[in-house]
Amino acid sequence: MSAGLSVVQQAGASAPAVSVPVSRPRPGAELALALAASAAEDAATGSGNESHALDAEKLTVYHVALELQCMANTLVPSVNRVLRDQFERASLSVILNLAEGCGRVSRRQRRYHFGVARGSATECAALTDVLRLRRLTPASECFRARSLAVRCVQMLTKLVERMGPAEAKAEPS
Repeated sequence: MSAGLSVVQQAGASAPAVSVPVSRPRPGAELALALAASAAEDAATGSGNESHALDAEKLTVYHVALELQCMANTLVPSVNRVLRDQFERASLSVILNLAEGCGRVSRRQRRYHFGVARGSATECAALTDVLRLRRLTPASECFRARSLAVRCVQMLTKLVERMGPAEAKAEPS
């Protein structure tokens, strides 16, 4: 047989079909692997990429939120458009408000955007509970997504606390 032919081509049409079990990576794992590979590549080349990174990209919570957002896109069955849309919006809101908060100068504005991001992460956690209880998604995937959302809430809570106490608005006289 020719060395240039694939195994399937060498087997010919008379060979029985063999199903090979394919292990499906967990949702969101692709992004985590891509980010890790990119970071390893940057470290290996010594590109000094940190000078080009935005402030939000330097935070662990940003990367956890990215993984949650990728997972949200695959977690909800497409027949449940309302839940899918809500989960995608809430998970995207975590990332965008975190990035916007990092781009603000005043502590008050940063605190506000981090608080909104925390609320969206809490909403994501609640959505995973709904998906699990309605049995729309396997429980193991729901628990993974929920743990990412809870981790985001924890880290965002610390960020909000680091911004100091909320300033009381001056009451009109």
